[in-house]
Amino acid sequence: ADVDALHYLGLISLERGDAGRALDLIGRALRQRPNDAILNNNLANARRRLGHRPAARTGYRRALAVEPGLADGWGNLGALLGELQQPVTSILAHRRAIAIDRDVAELHFALLLAVGPEKGGSALRRALALDPTLAQGWVIAGDHRRALALRPDLPEALAAAGAVRLAAGRPREALSLLDRAPGHDLLHGGNAG
Repeated sequence: ADVDALHYLGLISLERGDAGRALDLIGRALRQRPNDAILNNNLANARRRLGHRPAARTGYRRALAVEPGLADGWGNLGALLGELQQPVTSILAHRRAIAIDRDVAELHFALLLAVGPEKGGSALRRALALDPTLAQGWVIAGDHRRALALRPDLPEALAAAGAVRLAAGRPREALSLLDRAPGHDLLHGGNAG
């Protein structure tokens, strides 16, 4: 089978949430082209989605050994290291990704998530400057109205808007918004995140 076709079908499977199929398809492509950094990176993405974190870390490192300038690989490794509760190395990986490609909003946003909103102001500003349609960024910036204008279904924006309405003494409006925000339990003392 054609390597590029297998890879493409694997990416489609990953996008549709079928990480197992993606693992199979991209794995088959990688067996034909083992030193391909993009294939190694995307196979690691499938492994990460399946919860195979040690194998994902190995895959990202393999991709970066082949192509050290792969910004996406550094960003993915940074995200994985954050999941593994390794904040320092996560931040370093994200910074390395940005050093390679400063013009990708998602890389700046990932750094923001790694360092936290209280320390990530410049990363947030850069991400929003590069991509003003980054709805999650507007939530963190405190502009839930703009976030909802971009993504009316974004749970974090709905929860933020609901909390504002609740604090303003408008419980009906708050309930309407919070009911559309799965996973957010502001009314019962739960955590909004």
